[in-house]
Amino acid sequence: MRSPSPPAAASWSLMSAHRIRSINVNNKPRPSARYIGELTRELARLARTDGCETLSYLLELATIEAELMGGLPEGQSLS
Repeated sequence: MRSPSPPAAASWSLMSAHRIRSINVNNKPRPSARYIGELTRELARLARTDGCETLSYLLELATIEAELMGGLPEGQSLS
């Protein structure tokens, strides 16, 4: 009898099956992406404060992508 694969392996294979598309920053801002950017920015700050460096880094990447897709919050820039 074969043992089932671990959930992490199944999750990774599902994630890697998705086609990654380039981000088009010229499209109109998406409100949901802006909201996700705000949430991931705060979550990254919490992770960094708690010493979760890798998690913080991944959340910061998500923040950057969300901000590119949804527009930056008032008064903020990517630099």
